[in-house]
Amino acid sequence: NYKNLIKIKNIEISGLSITEQKKVKKNLEVFKNKNIFLIKKNEIKDVLNSFNFINYFTINKNFPSKIKIFIQKTDLLGVTFINENKFYIGENGKFISVSNTENIKKLPLVFGKFPINEFLELHQKIIHLKISNEKIKKFYYFQSKRWDIEFESGKKLKLPIKNVEYALRIFNTLKDKKEFVSSDIIDLRLNDKIIVSYEKK
Repeated sequence: NYKNLIKIKNIEISGLSITEQKKVKKNLEVFKNKNIFLIKKNEIKDVLNSFNFINYFTINKNFPSKIKIFIQKTDLLGVTFINENKFYIGENGKFISVSNTENIKKLPLVFGKFPINEFLELHQKIIHLKISNEKIKKFYYFQSKRWDIEFESGKKLKLPIKNVEYALRIFNTLKDKKEFVSSDIIDLRLNDKIIVSYEKK
């Protein structure tokens, strides 16, 4: 009777949608009916770490027969395509298959074969300078390790390879000025030069 009492009967997960909970629980079924004292937290951690959308988690054993897990999802920053398959870009530095998690936010598209850390660095600069990510429609990455940003308004910003934060600061200063509001392209690729283009409507 004692052996039955300390077998894991319930694994409770919080912090995820119902669909996401089901996916995680399915992989944790291997721990059901095992002795709660003998199961090591590292064994559970290994299973949870296989889900790329997880940023942080805590595991607690509630004796005699329950395991409680709190999971914090990573923020999703963009959508990209790898070998024609669709992935989210996680703030945790991982590409996450869209079939593995749910998203309710409108996310920008990111084109090109980019190292994820370079996108995260750019995103941090954008947040730091309080440029609204919600107004960004697309990112374009070039082999020269340079980025273009397209906004919902249709305006496009061409960034240099180096001194990206400085260029973003210039853009932040210019974007609302009367003479730049109607511009279609602000090109900051050249040092000490601002090239502005207006397309004929």
